Amino acid sequence: MGWPFHSTPEHIAVRTWVKQHSGSWTERDAKKFAQWLEAAPEHRIVYNKVVAACECAKQVQMEPPQQTWSVRPSLFSHWRTVGVALIVCAVFIPGWKRFNDWWNGTPVTWTAQSNAPRTVTLTDGTRIELDAGTQVITQWGARARHATLVHGEALFSVSHNSVRPLTVDVGRGHLTDLGTVFDVEALAHSVRVSVLEGSVGVRTRHGEAILTAGHGGGYEGTGELLPITRVDSSVTSWREGVRRFDATALTDVLDMLSRRHGVQLTIADDAAARLRLSGTLRMDDLPLSLRTLGTALQLEVRWIDEHHVELSSRGGD
Repeated sequence: MGWPFHSTPEHIAVRTWVKQHSGSWTERDAKKFAQWLEAAPEHRIVYNKVVAACECAKQVQMEPPQQTWSVRPSLFSHWRTVGVALIVCAVFIPGWKRFNDWWNGTPVTWTAQSNAPRTVTLTDGTRIELDAGTQVITQWGARARHATLVHGEALFSVSHNSVRPLTVDVGRGHLTDLGTVFDVEALAHSVRVSVLEGSVGVRTRHGEAILTAGHGGGYEGTGELLPITRVDSSVTSWREGVRRFDATALTDVLDMLSRRHGVQLTIADDAAARLRLSGTLRMDDLPLSLRTLGTALQLEVRWIDEHHVELSSRGGD
């Protein structure tokens, strides 16, 4: 029983029901079906709805054609099963799509363009502030509230709902709002989470942690949890176009600038790649930022073209 990777749960459920009633159902099919049911709670819900719809559709009278030649019962039985499935596809799946949009929410993509932060307010009052160059996908439904930080940084001010806690996917980890205001940043090799109010649950395949107000943490790109540290309101100073760094790797600093301005920033040598920055940097003025970095870290800054800048240590490696 093969399922195309793009098949929806509804299509898989209908195809499964058809094969179960076709006489070609095997133990291998049964094993694969059981794994699919266990993969997500909604799979069983969808399948049960398909079964119920099929049972109703079977009540439709489908008599064999009255021809002068004989029709094998098994052949008619097969086409009767297919006919039931077609009825379900025509009636159930469009209705399920509308139900699913209401239950789980329709995905909505929010994008902040280069050097243009933006704020979005969702239907329940939750506010998401997106730094420049950031993209977030939200799904607000009757069952749950979910967001995915695709790239960039966002400050979530969540309208708390214990029945529908907000979950956020970022890279290889998951965050759960426990009534909070928190900042999330997806860097090239890590995800950083800073909690200003309330608390946030952090979970990856390597472990779990609870971050409370005034603390930060996150995880590496591999999913390994980062140490919990103290943070303050300066973590959101990006909203005013500035950032404070504390021994931050130059690669991460350039990643933030590149995202904000839509310019490729590369490091030319290993000596520069090992540098770290401490201090405050103006982020909304790229030429000023690069001049500041050049002075503070003794870097040569070379504009290759208007979309590409190369930085190297003075004197090379």
